[in-house]
Amino acid sequence: MRLPTFVLGLTVALATLSTYGPHEAAAQREAPSSFRYLQARIIRIEGKGDAIRLVLDAGRAAGVFEGSTGLVYVGQGAAFLEDGDEKIRFEVKKVGERESEAIVFQGDADADDFKSNPRVVLRAQPVAPRCSASTTVDGERIDGCVLDRIKKWDAVIDRVAAEKGVDKNLVRGVIAAESGGDEKEVSPSGYKGLMQSSRNASDLDGKTSIESGSQNLKDKEKALRIRLTGEAIDLDSLTPDSKLDAILAAYNAGQVSVHYAVKYAAAAGDKNRWADVGPFTRAVLNTGAYNAKAAFSTCLPNAPKADMAKLVAEAEAARRSIVGKDLTEAQAAAKVPALTVCAAKFKATHSPRYRKRINAYRHYFEQTKK
Repeated sequence: MRLPTFVLGLTVALATLSTYGPHEAAAQREAPSSFRYLQARIIRIEGKGDAIRLVLDAGRAAGVFEGSTGLVYVGQGAAFLEDGDEKIRFEVKKVGERESEAIVFQGDADADDFKSNPRVVLRAQPVAPRCSASTTVDGERIDGCVLDRIKKWDAVIDRVAAEKGVDKNLVRGVIAAESGGDEKEVSPSGYKGLMQSSRNASDLDGKTSIESGSQNLKDKEKALRIRLTGEAIDLDSLTPDSKLDAILAAYNAGQVSVHYAVKYAAAAGDKNRWADVGPFTRAVLNTGAYNAKAAFSTCLPNAPKADMAKLVAEAEAARRSIVGKDLTEAQAAAKVPALTVCAAKFKATHSPRYRKRINAYRHYFEQTKK
C-alpha cells in the first residue's frame, strides 16, 4: 500500500481524529463516546508478516488502554483521501508506564511500512481506571493523574524529606509543577527527572531526582540567606509567604536572581514585593536567568517562523552582553533587542504561576496527608 513518509518527534499527545482528515473524522463520529483517540510513537517493531508486534510509547495515557482493541491508522490524513482501506486492526496486549505492545492481526502492512511511518493513531475503549478524581485547591486544578504518579513515590519522598530536613509536601508540590510526576521528563533546557534539579542522566531515576531535588531546595535556601545577609536583609524578616516564594523562585531561577529582586524591592520601599514584575524583570536582566526562545511566540507573535532562529540568537547574544551590568529595564531596552527585554519580563510574569501551582499541590497534600 502507498503511504506517505514522515517522522514524528518524541512528543506524544492525545489527539482527536478530526485533526487528520475527513475519513478519520467520520470514524470519530461513529465511535462510542467512551472511546479515546491516542497518538503514539512506535519504539520498535518485532516479528514479521501477520505476526508483527509494535512496541508503542503511548506516554502518560497508556494505562487507560489495557485490554482494548481498535484501529491503527498509519500515515498522514492525505492517505485516507486516496485509499479508505489503509487501516490495520490491532489489539493492545501489554500496558506499562512508557511502553505498550500492540499486536497487528489484520491488514497488509509490513515492518517497512511501520518503520517509514513511526506513528499510530489508535482508537481504544478505556477499560482500566483512568486516574483519581481531579479537584481544585487555591483556584488551581489538581490533576488526578499527577496525584497518582506522585503517590507511588510516597515512601521515598517521606524518607528523603525527613533526612534532608525539608517539607515533604513542598517536595510533592515541586514534583507536580516540574514534571507532573513523570520521572522520565526532560525539559527543553535539558533538566531531568521528577524535580528537574539537574541535567544529570542519573536524575531520570525517581529516587535520585527526589534526593537531588530535596537537597537543592535546602541548598538554595541557604545560599539565598547568605546573599541577603550581605545586603543587611534577613530572609526570615520576609513574611512567611514571601519567604517561601523566594526559596521556590531561587530553586527555579537561582538564588542570585532572587537576591537582586529582593534588593531592588527593598530599595523601592517594600522587600516583600520582590516578586512584582518590575524588580524581578530587572533582577533576571542582571543575571541572565531567562530564555528568549521560550518567550518568542508571546513577545513576537507576528514574526515569521523562518526568522525565529536569527531573532532568538540575536536576543540571546544581547542577553549575555548585559549580564552583571545592573541596568534598569529602560536602560536595557536602549541597548538590546526588544525580544531580550520582553523575554526577561515573560520570565517575571510567569514565575508566580509556577509558585502558585507548587503551593496549591502542597496545600492539597497537607489536607490529605495529615
